[in-house]
Amino acid sequence: MPLFTIARNAFLESIRQPVQAVLICAALLALVLNLNVAGYTLEDDNKLLIDLGLSTLFLSGILMAAFTATSVLSREIENKTLLTVVSKPV
Repeated sequence: MPLFTIARNAFLESIRQPVQAVLICAALLALVLNLNVAGYTLEDDNKLLIDLGLSTLFLSGILMAAFTATSVLSREIENKTLLTVVSKPV
């Protein structure tokens, strides 16, 4: 099960990044601000609140994945550990 080991190490390295905390705080702030935006609708405020919440979570998830992939790959290339993983079948 080397795949789970690689995934676990990538997850632990991504948690240590300070950009993750900033993105989580920004997503939480956006979710709180969505409550105020939904109050300006006349009828479908619940639907708008659900749509805004899901889109906020989706965008923050995409940004987290992009920053995590970039930082992990660059660190793996710098440490030359990517070569050992790529040279063997996973």
